[in-house]
Amino acid sequence: MRKNTFLTLNKREVLYPFVALLLLALLSCAKTVIHMRDLAGLRMGMAPDEPPRVMGTPPKQVFQWPISTTGDSIVVQSYVLATGHYWSTYFLAYRNDALIFWGYPQEFARSSDPLLREIGKKAMSGYAR
Repeated sequence: MRKNTFLTLNKREVLYPFVALLLLALLSCAKTVIHMRDLAGLRMGMAPDEPPRVMGTPPKQVFQWPISTTGDSIVVQSYVLATGHYWSTYFLAYRNDALIFWGYPQEFARSSDPLLREIGKKAMSGYAR
């Protein structure tokens, strides 16, 4: 008669794989989105490395391009903003390494500032890739 090997396993042989799976599950729940409360620490003029530290989350994507007419540099950080059960794209825009605007893509599109509208269009086209 064949002996049941599961019953002869010692506690370590069962416990270690269980703990490894539990740690893997916990790590997969690491913070990958931002919430409205995380936006409270944002301030105009912040450098691009400051908001990820303040919010505790790195950006999902980063886009950068020069403005040919002025020589200024534009950087856009893309995040996922969770509000309840709704998740949305959220952008932080920098001009010459200073935070100038943050918001949903449609807020960029509705801005009266043509530069912000252009930043929103370019960021969305890069984000969609």
